[in-house]
Amino acid sequence: MRPFRAREGETIYVFPDGKGGIAWNWRLGGAQAIWFIDADKKLSDSEMKKLRRQADLVMKEAEEQRQRRHTEVACFAESLLADAVSAVSVGHGYLKLKRVRPVAGLWVMDAAEIQARFNAFFRDEPRTLWDSRAGRPMADPVLMVPLYIGKNFSSVSSIEFISECGGKYTLPEARAAGACWVPEALRKGAPLPERIGVAEGLATALSVSQVKGFPVAAARSCGNLKAAAQALKLQFFGVRLIVLGDKGNGEEKAREVAQYARTAVAVPSFSDQQRARFRQITGSNSAPTDFNDYYIATGKL
Repeated sequence: MRPFRAREGETIYVFPDGKGGIAWNWRLGGAQAIWFIDADKKLSDSEMKKLRRQADLVMKEAEEQRQRRHTEVACFAESLLADAVSAVSVGHGYLKLKRVRPVAGLWVMDAAEIQARFNAFFRDEPRTLWDSRAGRPMADPVLMVPLYIGKNFSSVSSIEFISECGGKYTLPEARAAGACWVPEALRKGAPLPERIGVAEGLATALSVSQVKGFPVAAARSCGNLKAAAQALKLQFFGVRLIVLGDKGNGEEKAREVAQYARTAVAVPSFSDQQRARFRQITGSNSAPTDFNDYYIATGKL
């Protein structure tokens, strides 16, 4: 059974006899639709059982293929990180833009080198290191944010690539659910603090940690907050966890996750004066939404 990639994050598996298949969307969690060419025909019970058995076998094979690919991509991610330079040594434009200090566990590599490595690894289905903000391939130094899974968050699962202007791209075909960036001290067994935060993005995580002094993990998106919070609670049992949400689209999700995980939640609130101050400092026409914006607006960053 050969998979065919339809769009980013989507794969179609066609049955060996060509009479049906399964559509998968990894962003939404797996199989989304199963179809058969003769689904509109009246089938006997035995024919229906045969189709269900076939679908079960294909789903099992697809899951096995997915797990194998996750392992291959994780090894590729580790090889990229092994050849990258620490952001502490060289800095990065995105961190300067967000007014946060580089920390251990963040890496930098030139976009051209990353793309060359992409070309070699994804040779059957080429991928472009795309800058979602600039609307073009990434250029210049790229910030690499390792995303971890497993006990002690010791295993690299994926990488989030961030351009100097803030465009983001996540390593394709990697395991995403529950994978998050975790501060090095937490991963390497430092004494546990009284509280740990989990935010959507890296800039928010670094901002809160820099201003408030406690470690904060980054889930990468509000859609991954729940899985990341679960993983953090399991790993750091007994430590107070705080979900740090963004104002607007991410607020409802943050509160939902906090209620589910029975943790505290914090979402920034901006006065008119703070919104005006944020725009004045950054030159942005966008409204402030997260704790990085809040600390910039209040002069703490």
